[in-house]
Amino acid sequence: MKTAIALAVAGAAALVDAHTYISNVGVNGVFQNEGVCIRPYNPVAGQRNYPIKDVRTADIKCGWSASTKHPTQTCTLPAGSKLTLEWHHDSRSPTDDIIAESHHGPCLVYMSRAGEDTWFKVFEDAGNVGGRWCTDRIRSNGGKLEFTVPAVLASGAYDVRGEIIALHESDTDFLVDSSRGAQFYVHCVGVNVT
Repeated sequence: MKTAIALAVAGAAALVDAHTYISNVGVNGVFQNEGVCIRPYNPVAGQRNYPIKDVRTADIKCGWSASTKHPTQTCTLPAGSKLTLEWHHDSRSPTDDIIAESHHGPCLVYMSRAGEDTWFKVFEDAGNVGGRWCTDRIRSNGGKLEFTVPAVLASGAYDVRGEIIALHESDTDFLVDSSRGAQFYVHCVGVNVT
């Protein structure tokens, strides 16, 4: 009985350590201060790194209540630049666990004109290569996911939507069992492309 309780507590602790959010943005290798250019998170404690499971909600767009808020500052970058989304569980510290090792899955990045809902994909790492997913590669890279902003992109303000899909509970759809389902970690960044 004590062993079962200890395992249950350990399992619950692993779930708490599992979540992730975009904490920082890098433009051509130069990182901003934490939170700069990122849409503000829901002020409810603990939700900034919490997954979206119900894809029917507006929160699937940019994270918990972030779809209605805009960053106070945008990152300016030329088309064709390298943009890095830095993911973390709690903070940008060297000891942060980024995302739990049990959370395997793909990473995608979309962009749209700021304030519009027409998204186009600019990055995808969806494969399981040799037993390693994008989430494993992000952990190995200190939380960093780098991609190239399309060189043909017209100048203007854009939203960048980072998405990690953790598949460890995706054996059952959320609509069938709300304690299960894929976990979508989504957050948006504001950029001005020149």
